[in-house]
Amino acid sequence: MVIGQGSYIVPLTALRGFQERIPGENRKTVDIIERMGKMVPCVSLRALFGIREDRPDFERVVVAEVDGMEVGLAVDRVVGRQQAVIKSLDEMYKNVNFITGTTINGDGSISLILDVPRLVDFAASHAATAQ
Repeated sequence: MVIGQGSYIVPLTALRGFQERIPGENRKTVDIIERMGKMVPCVSLRALFGIREDRPDFERVVVAEVDGMEVGLAVDRVVGRQQAVIKSLDEMYKNVNFITGTTINGDGSISLILDVPRLVDFAASHAATAQ
């Protein structure tokens, strides 16, 4: 997944689906989307990580699930599947919120691996104020 110039990964085991939405100018960090007749909290990773670069015309929402709880993760672009060798975060970066590790891509660039359980908890705790 791409947000601005950054590359991020959601573990395949948590992935449940995708959908699109038109990005709002004043969108909150957490809002609500409708998915298959259910209301699901959606985290704008652009807002969460403070990414200010140009917005795309359409956001892609990656739907992930942990312990039966779904969350949408709004991103600029979905790149596709890739195998990744997960590297733990260096001691200096252990307390970085919402990132659980890194991987080096085939082209030498680095992708950050999202901490989906922590994002689900964050979305659930902020969903009440998003409605």
